[in-house]
Amino acid sequence: MVSKKGSQAGSKFKSLIQEDINSTDPLRLLIAQAHFPVTATAEMGDSSDFASNQEYREHIASKLQPLWGDEFAAAFGSDEVNFTRIAQAIAAYEASFLFINNPFFDYIDGNSNSLTNDAKRGAVLFYTQAGCSGCHSGTFFSQERVRGPLYPQIGVNGANDGNEQGHFRIPSLLNVEITAPYGDKGVFQTLERVIQHYSDVNQSLSGFYANNETCSLPQFQHLTEEECRDIARDGEARVLALLSQQQPLQPGENRRRPVPPQGNGGPRGQGNPDDQNPPQGPDGQPGPDSLDPQLADQDGQRDQNIRRRFSQQEISYLAAFLRSLTDKEAKAGSNEIQALTPVRDGGPDGNQLDAIDRDGNAL
Repeated sequence: MVSKKGSQAGSKFKSLIQEDINSTDPLRLLIAQAHFPVTATAEMGDSSDFASNQEYREHIASKLQPLWGDEFAAAFGSDEVNFTRIAQAIAAYEASFLFINNPFFDYIDGNSNSLTNDAKRGAVLFYTQAGCSGCHSGTFFSQERVRGPLYPQIGVNGANDGNEQGHFRIPSLLNVEITAPYGDKGVFQTLERVIQHYSDVNQSLSGFYANNETCSLPQFQHLTEEECRDIARDGEARVLALLSQQQPLQPGENRRRPVPPQGNGGPRGQGNPDDQNPPQGPDGQPGPDSLDPQLADQDGQRDQNIRRRFSQQEISYLAAFLRSLTDKEAKAGSNEIQALTPVRDGGPDGNQLDAIDRDGNAL
């Protein structure tokens, strides 16, 4: 919140959460955010029995005081438990999940051997003909704007406004290899299936329902065939209704694509390979060293026909590139993940949530 409007933003937070947050604390946004879910009826319960949201937060803190005092003393120097400290602890834990040491960023930083040839070819497609960077751009690989509807629909609609139903905020692609299932409703199990979907959305949606893919999803395995088909029929009707409201891109219509940022080195993910004249491989595909920032014209962009209906080989290239955006330490079982996983001892109050999979195995 430190900006030209920093003090104004800080005062808005104070009026909402009735607590001071240090305007120079690098975790101030996470600290502020941690105040809201505990008072949101849709997320964590009903605080209507309390005079204010802050009174409810103080009630939560008072419940932790008897058993969590020693833990807070170790972290903060005294055993006082208040909600500001609770929010600070949550923010510190959330901030520890920063996994950005991936092969693609290594390549950007100058390590030309960090990407496989397939991943390099996939990157070329991603930034050019496939058009992926039109939505997934920048270091975060997302413009964070709302898009949709693009995916098969199941479950809760979300927004009450009919014009926004089926829409979703474009997610980051960092560590996308380990964030399956994909889509705003979790309907695709693999990266290849998602890429195939974007290759021809209408055909993919038709095939999804024609092949009854809904009933093959793990979340519906406990349903009878008829129960699952009811869900599928409802989803298909919703998708058709939503798509009927959209203005499709006309065949041959041009879009302008963002290009990778210029320059090499600098902060992770903000540079660019310095290949100047990308060769083509013997198969006619972009060569493995062809991540070329000079594909753009002088104003930094150029019109580009976005080509869909990828071949299976192109889908494989794109999937290889997407997997290069994953930090190996973000994967289950890594040293980093193990260090962030609390000991399964129930916690100070015996209420620790220890996640397990459907077979009872620890996650």
